[in-house]
Amino acid sequence: MHHETGIKIEYDSGKTLHGIVDVENQLKEFMNSTDRVVSEFNHIFDDLSGAAIHRYHEVVNEYIEGAKLAETYVETLIQLIHLMDKEITEADRKSANMLNRL
Repeated sequence: MHHETGIKIEYDSGKTLHGIVDVENQLKEFMNSTDRVVSEFNHIFDDLSGAAIHRYHEVVNEYIEGAKLAETYVETLIQLIHLMDKEITEADRKSANMLNRL
């Protein structure tokens, strides 16, 4: 007995890859922005000293660590989406080839 679920999953590789290009561009902008912030704070801190400045420097370093961690997560997500796209495209190709042979 065959039951049809009525569920149909559609995947558009082109839209996915186009979206990933946008994410990659935004990630580059974020990374450049983080680098500019770090550079500016380093420039400011170079000429200052004291306990308060040391604490501000620690806060900036925590921000930098968080930003770098976010960059790593987004880069990993991008790699996973590229892998997923490749696997889905390959499975779709194999499925089409199998159906063509019937």
